[in-house]
Amino acid sequence: MTLDLTRMTLPNRALHCYILMSIWILLLVAGVYKFLETRETIPEPTVTAELFQSLAIDVKTKRIFKICNFPNELIAGDEGIVNSNRWNLKGLIFLVRHGDRGPLQYVRNISAVNCAGTPSESLNSYKKYLQNLTTFEKIFWATPGSFHGFPLLPIHPTECQLGQLTMQGIHQHLVLGKILRDSYIDVWQKLKNLTYHDVLVYSTRYRRTFQSALAFLRSFLPHETLTKISILESQSMNFCFKDCGCPATEKLTKRQNVAGIFAYTDWVNHQKWKDIYWKKLCLLKSYGLVKHIVQQMLHIASNSGPFFVLYSGHDHTIEQLTTTLGIQNDPLLLKFASRIIFEVYQDNRNILNNEATGVYFRVLLNGRDVTRQITFCKNVLALENKVVLCRIEDIVRFLHDDYFNSLNVTNFKEAC
Repeated sequence: MTLDLTRMTLPNRALHCYILMSIWILLLVAGVYKFLETRETIPEPTVTAELFQSLAIDVKTKRIFKICNFPNELIAGDEGIVNSNRWNLKGLIFLVRHGDRGPLQYVRNISAVNCAGTPSESLNSYKKYLQNLTTFEKIFWATPGSFHGFPLLPIHPTECQLGQLTMQGIHQHLVLGKILRDSYIDVWQKLKNLTYHDVLVYSTRYRRTFQSALAFLRSFLPHETLTKISILESQSMNFCFKDCGCPATEKLTKRQNVAGIFAYTDWVNHQKWKDIYWKKLCLLKSYGLVKHIVQQMLHIASNSGPFFVLYSGHDHTIEQLTTTLGIQNDPLLLKFASRIIFEVYQDNRNILNNEATGVYFRVLLNGRDVTRQITFCKNVLALENKVVLCRIEDIVRFLHDDYFNSLNVTNFKEAC
């Protein structure tokens, strides 16, 4: 009986196997046919300059375009308005972000976008200036060194190359340099005859920061000075100099889930500014830069120079420094060609034997006086026109005594 049942089930098994094989073959044939069939080509959307002009002009669109900081939107701020017999402007320290650049990641059809910006006489004049300069004169920043071989202008005038400065970025810094020169020329007489000994310039080793610094200096400094200065390399985007190695920053960076493409929006900036771990990260990242700025302030105060210092950096450089100083992040803080300026003053009533007494400073962010926001400037000196000054002793004390209080350590090594 058992044998009969076995015999009865064998045909059924063969039939079942045959059906499964047929289904599998049909699926295979269908898949091959689907793969080989002609696909309809869907045209990719073309990105052109006209696209931006056709965008609906609403509040959000306007805020996005403000990040671009077009050359015609750059205006003078409150720089250099302290002009009285009592106060003597002794020196300036600038931190600028590079100008307009191409995207850092591949964007489809980006080649269709014209990144040359609006033609201008200042831009054409600058191109001719560089051509004549490199042909007939010896220029120190073109000699062998960190930036030897770097092009002085974007290689492709109209293209938005990955991470590279655009011609509009050059134009931004030409305009910014002129605006600031006009702001200071009447209140800081030294600007008219600055020598290369009086100037100190640092740039990160990126074309966009080097080219931005050069364009800015062309408009800000006398020609004779520009051709003789050396542009020094910062090996870090943070300008940390000798205080760079810090393992703790890697842990804090991983803890920060900082989002992406528009990290400058109101919400993200507000959330980051309140985050205690973000503040700790900024303290550690900016320590070397704050230390260097304080050193330059003391050099200015003691009349040993240099008297003009420029750091050509990035959005992170500005973002981290402002957070460290306690300046609440503005969503437009990180626009292209942004600037932070430290003006160093001396009270003329305290000038005696070139001693650094009665020395104050003020801080301006994109033309706006933010000295009152600085956490360690407790007893600011209020002047007319809503101008306030902070004592240089306050920033020295902050650096040497209070900098690491929130981290419950006493020095950089312990913090890291």
